[in-house]
Amino acid sequence: MARVMPPASGGDGLRVELERVELDLLVRLCEGLAGRLRAGGDDAVIARLAPAASRGDAEADAELRRLLRGDLLGGRAERLERLAVELRSWAGRVGPGDGVAADLAAEEALALLQGLNDVRLALGAQVGVEDLDRGTLAVDDPRAVTLGLMDRLGGLQQGLVEHLA
Repeated sequence: MARVMPPASGGDGLRVELERVELDLLVRLCEGLAGRLRAGGDDAVIARLAPAASRGDAEADAELRRLLRGDLLGGRAERLERLAVELRSWAGRVGPGDGVAADLAAEEALALLQGLNDVRLALGAQVGVEDLDRGTLAVDDPRAVTLGLMDRLGGLQQGLVEHLA
């Protein structure tokens, strides 16, 4: 299970430990979301990651979207692609058990935090998290699995925030 702690060297930054399956899944999620953002479209994920720029003025919102949406989505996609490359580089780092461990500087931890946020927002948009009642979901409902993944990623985010603060 993912853990965040002080770095092995005892200096600044932090250490992230992941199981290999967690690392592989995180890489695939980052790459998949980056590809989806580059493809564009008007689905719930794109809408969540490129929200309305001007509420109450449809004309102004349309113009702002025309001017900024490509840059916004492209910037997020680029950041996720860089994160996926960085995460892949962790594969050779030995961690506890069969896992991996990486000591990160504050700016690297922040990039991971931003990527995790984008992935969680996308997953939440896919399952319509704002309209879900967790208590009514069956255990075998695919949305329950996605919510569980969101919770695990949220735990990793919380650990990053606590160690960055």
